[in-house]
Amino acid sequence: MPLDHFEFERGAVCFALFGYTVGFPVEAIERDAQGVVDKAGSFASIDAFAREIRRGDVPELVSRFKLRPVLILQSATNPGLQDVTVARVNSVAAGKKAGKSGWWQRVSADRHITAYLVGDRPDHGLGSDAVVNLMAIQTISKSNVLRKVGSLDVDEMRAVSERIVRVLELDISELIAKSSGILRE
Repeated sequence: MPLDHFEFERGAVCFALFGYTVGFPVEAIERDAQGVVDKAGSFASIDAFAREIRRGDVPELVSRFKLRPVLILQSATNPGLQDVTVARVNSVAAGKKAGKSGWWQRVSADRHITAYLVGDRPDHGLGSDAVVNLMAIQTISKSNVLRKVGSLDVDEMRAVSERIVRVLELDISELIAKSSGILRE
């Protein structure tokens, strides 16, 4: 059962069905009049797939999902909104911590640009070291968000936002100037 609409608040850490990117080969499904899978086809490449799909068709593809933690990046409490923007949360394997790359040292020192450590604090609801992957931002259907397990506070979300601006190379200089009264609309 998905979350209630009022729980889709910025900073919530939730478990969601998070889809994997479909790659080739892909499997397409066809259903009979009763909706039962009639046959499935496999396509090795985009060219093979494009030859079979007529303009306007919306084929049904087999996709895989994993129940994983996500960080809600925008408040989406309006019941009319179908989707919500999230960042994937990844657990940190012991091998990553011991690696020679220096990745864990940068993450644990809060100096990594694309990974924000949420650790194992009880209010985050994760139970083990984990990082918000700021390179894995996407919108997902709100119906795929199943339960809230914790949340990040205002300061943590500010740090996440600042990193997203840098990672996505967003030019917000004009917004800053407008908000400070330097530019007039």
